[in-house]
Amino acid sequence: MENIRKLEINRLIKELDYIKSDYNYKSELIVDADHEFIKSVDSYLDMNSQLKKLFKEKSTPVDLNTPDIFEPPIESNTQPIEENVSYDVEIENKSDDSIRDSKLKSLYRLIAKSTHPDKLKDESLKELYIEATLAYESGNVLPLFTICDRLRIPYEVTEEETDMIKTEVKNIRGRVGFLESTFTWQWYIQTDENLRETVILSYIRSQITK
Repeated sequence: MENIRKLEINRLIKELDYIKSDYNYKSELIVDADHEFIKSVDSYLDMNSQLKKLFKEKSTPVDLNTPDIFEPPIESNTQPIEENVSYDVEIENKSDDSIRDSKLKSLYRLIAKSTHPDKLKDESLKELYIEATLAYESGNVLPLFTICDRLRIPYEVTEEETDMIKTEVKNIRGRVGFLESTFTWQWYIQTDENLRETVILSYIRSQITK
C-alpha cells in the first residue's frame, strides 16, 4: 500500500504542475486574443448598421468575458526573471513564523543547493530557484513539491498536504474551466469562420440583452 500511496502522490504533484501551466498558458493566450476578438466583433458590426446601433445603445463599454477573469498568473517557472533579483537568501535570517516550518526550510535548502545561480549558470535552474524563493517567502510548500519532483529531490507528503494538493488542483481546474467558457476562448479555438461568427453573435446578443 505504501508504494501505491507514493504513486498517487507522484501523480498528484505532476497533475498540479500541469494544471498550473495550463492555466497560465490559457490566461495569457486569452489576454493576447482579446484584441483580435474585439476587432472581429467591430468588423461584424460594421457590416450590420442596425445591429451596431443597437449594440452601442445597449452594451456597456467594457465586458468581454465577464469581469476580473485575468488573475495574476499562478507561480510557476514561466515567471519573468527580474535582473535585479538578489540571490543572497540567508534562511537563518528569516523570521521564525509558523508558516516557515522546518519542512518548508528543509525543502528550500535542498532546492537551493541544486539551483542557486551563484553556483550554476543554467537558466532553467535559475527560474526554478526564483520560483522556490517566492514560494518559501510566501510560506507555500506546494510549489516546492513540484520543484522537487522536477529535480528528482526526495520529499514526503502528509495526508493533510495531500488534501491541500487535491484542493489546489480542483480550484485551478475550476479557473481553467472558467477561462474556457469565455467568449474569447470559444472564438479563438474555432477553425471554421462560420463557427467564429456564431461566437461573435452570441457575444453581441449577451451584451444587448443583459
